[in-house]
Amino acid sequence: GIEVPPAGSDTIFADMDAAYQALGPDVRARLDRLEATHAYRLRWDDNRLTPAQLARCPDVRHPMVRRHPRTSRPSLFLGSETTVIPDGMSLAEARAFMKELFDFATQARFVHRHRWQPREVLIWDNMSTLHSATPFDETQHRRLVHRTAVIGERPVRAHA
Repeated sequence: GIEVPPAGSDTIFADMDAAYQALGPDVRARLDRLEATHAYRLRWDDNRLTPAQLARCPDVRHPMVRRHPRTSRPSLFLGSETTVIPDGMSLAEARAFMKELFDFATQARFVHRHRWQPREVLIWDNMSTLHSATPFDETQHRRLVHRTAVIGERPVRAHA
């Protein structure tokens, strides 16, 4: 965090390992079998992406529950609430299902809220967390946070 506003712009992290473990056994069994299409193009309902932008971000399929490559622990692999379409679901069904999963996985018991301090460094495991920045007054303050990511591995189904 190079520059951070005095209020807002926190980063919220949700623990996808803990959320998965807290699901009921029937839900876990269903999710263990599901794959989903991750469609970046669905972030914008107005079709404002150019063909070149769409070509750089093609749809991909991933398991809904992934195995961590180092710990072997299963965790939810949700992507974005509006861009993931589980197999066999219409877009409307997928959005309702994903909203339900996101609402569950982002309960306070699974979430850490990080309040940035200037010149602070934070490291997290992006293979088993969701993260999002909170709003702040962009008309009065600037948020300058640099991010570096290590290329990960393709998500692997947690349970065969």
